[in-house]
Amino acid sequence: MPVTIALRFPWGRVHATPWERSANEAEPEWPLSTWRLLRALYSVWRFRCPEIDGGAVERVLGALVAPPSYRLPPHTTAHTRHYFPDATHRSGQSGATDKVFDAFIVIPTDEAVQLHWASVDLDPEATDVLARLLAELPFLGRAESLCEASIIDAPGDGDWIAPLATEEGSMDRRRPVSVLTPAAPLDLPRLLATTRQVRAARFTDPPGSRRVPYPMPVRHEARESPRRPATPRPTIVVLGVQANAPPSVTASLVMCELLRLCLQSKFGRLTGGAVSPTLSGKRHDGERRLDQHSHAHYLALPSASNARFIGRFVIWAPEGLGPEEVRAITMLRELKPGARAIADGGKELREVRVRLEAIGGPELLGAGLAARASVWRSVTPFITGRNMGDSTRRRLKDATDPWLGFLAAEVQREAELRGLQPVRVVPRLRREDGSSWLAFRRHRAFKSERLASAPRGCGFDLEFSEPVSGPIALGAQSHFGLGLFLPVVERR
Repeated sequence: MPVTIALRFPWGRVHATPWERSANEAEPEWPLSTWRLLRALYSVWRFRCPEIDGGAVERVLGALVAPPSYRLPPHTTAHTRHYFPDATHRSGQSGATDKVFDAFIVIPTDEAVQLHWASVDLDPEATDVLARLLAELPFLGRAESLCEASIIDAPGDGDWIAPLATEEGSMDRRRPVSVLTPAAPLDLPRLLATTRQVRAARFTDPPGSRRVPYPMPVRHEARESPRRPATPRPTIVVLGVQANAPPSVTASLVMCELLRLCLQSKFGRLTGGAVSPTLSGKRHDGERRLDQHSHAHYLALPSASNARFIGRFVIWAPEGLGPEEVRAITMLRELKPGARAIADGGKELREVRVRLEAIGGPELLGAGLAARASVWRSVTPFITGRNMGDSTRRRLKDATDPWLGFLAAEVQREAELRGLQPVRVVPRLRREDGSSWLAFRRHRAFKSERLASAPRGCGFDLEFSEPVSGPIALGAQSHFGLGLFLPVVERR
């Protein structure tokens, strides 16, 4: 059946620079090219759903090389100007800056860009593959162009623009705009060529592409979107780790500490030195917040391919993240400790690149961190900042390990403070792989703590009378990746 794709941009902005243009020309790509879309879908397959058969993905992409028709919502062009210091700039002095344009298309947030292939006929299996790729597409263009993509049953009403005839004497007289499109049949290696590779080969346009003329879209002032009920602020951000040698899960504390520090730096640069109470966990006067952990938790999740290493970072803020905080997170590209931090943190601190994977609510975490389960198991050790008082020592003096009994009581107390009522708290003296919880770093790097001051930690199982939802993070360093629990899902 014919294929129609709808692309919605929740932020009402489309940031994309045409292939042949410089970003500083302030001329955004419009309409969005199928060359860009197919490259994005291939990237989604490789990085977000590699379980899909590669042959099926290539067949779907090969079917979409035909030039589509476009339905474009009301739109206009806008830009912002940024002044970046150059090599001669000095702090506190004016001048010596370079002006950079950031051009984008503004569209209503409740309308979609539609692409329609009337001549493409996908079977149900290929349609399902395309739908899965579109559902996982996080953005199209630059990372600021958050995108919600899907297949729709029928094209919408309105003005459509179709490819112009190119035979001599039949060219449409309207001023055309050229759209970069893959040539048929699809040459996948050429589609995936980087800008550097194309320029090194002295090509202007990528080999394997062609220019398809379309009528110049008429630009309208984008109408104001109808007011909708206020949407809840995002509480979850997922960042993927990109590193040949990713950090170990045993370094969760210092890596999450580094993530917090980098985000505070980004936020400060965006806001002229302001401090975010949500990201920092501190009030505007610099004092610690004492509001039962509604600010950001920085959590490190094991990689799906090797549980010994960190595969993703999750920022969980129960009170929600504001626009400036979300913007700071989307700008984060790498976690880079300074030389002094590396000296304090030892070999556990790693410089890693991160990529934004998702922003939203707990539903983004699926069957992992936010599942509903009756049993939750430690993935990082629980530690407490409280001391075992004399009364507790007397009560536990006959126990085999009084400190372990004290920790179990602390887990119960912390869970109750979070509104949870575990029926049983069962210590786990060893990790799943049989290693010791002492392998985890339990003292912070950026507060100059030392191993001698690190409290003893242990893992636990939390058993509830009925399933509860996550995330669950408890203990003294629960905002830095320790005391993290994951659900134990029963296999049937």
